[in-house]
Amino acid sequence: DHFEDFLLDENSRTYTRPPKVMVTEHDWDGVCEGLISAGICGVMAENELFQVEGKPLLNGLFGVSKGEQVDGHDVHRLIMNLIPLNNIYRGIQGDVATLPAWSSSGPLFLMPSQQLLITSEDVKCFFYIFRVPQDWHRFLGFNKVVNPRFHPGKAGRHVLVAKGLPMGFKNSVSLAQHIHRMIVKGASRRVSGHLEGHQELRKDRPFPNSGNIHRVYLDNFDELERVDAKLAETIRGSPTPGVL
Repeated sequence: DHFEDFLLDENSRTYTRPPKVMVTEHDWDGVCEGLISAGICGVMAENELFQVEGKPLLNGLFGVSKGEQVDGHDVHRLIMNLIPLNNIYRGIQGDVATLPAWSSSGPLFLMPSQQLLITSEDVKCFFYIFRVPQDWHRFLGFNKVVNPRFHPGKAGRHVLVAKGLPMGFKNSVSLAQHIHRMIVKGASRRVSGHLEGHQELRKDRPFPNSGNIHRVYLDNFDELERVDAKLAETIRGSPTPGVL
């Protein structure tokens, strides 16, 4: 809610040449239409963007192939290159210090009669499904003018601005980790005996002494459960994997 409080002092801000938006002119209108209709981006007048050394703060945009094909088209992951913003913004650690790793599962012991059942879930497009406050928009503009049809009745140059938590912003990892942990914490209130704070596997706490352990890693959620080996075999042999 107080985005500007984390900007560097004005004397410490250095203007960074805007990175390119790597989309051809032929495809640009289609990209704009898709991002706007999905709610990922909006449109803002260039003169309303935040200024650094008297120039508008503009960022880059490009795609990275996911190695997937849909209807003959190569699917790309959308990356927002926010180096100009990152260069004038303070980093916050947030919940990054809690990020667990597989190596932290070293103290996990299983009896000969037990196996470990791991249930995992991944939130798709995690960095773009959480809307940021409107005050952020003037810092999240991109370096390519949009077609006037995207701002009817409004004169002047207009650009796309990010409306969701952008992948490429230096603090998005901290914020994403915090958001996901709060979601899990909220869910725990509805499920008695599960997802409680002392059961969370995290870097800054001792290893949980519990039959059920969970961990949150950015857009991933994992539940680790010690189960009877015979139950594990039954689950493994069920027609639908992972379903008893």
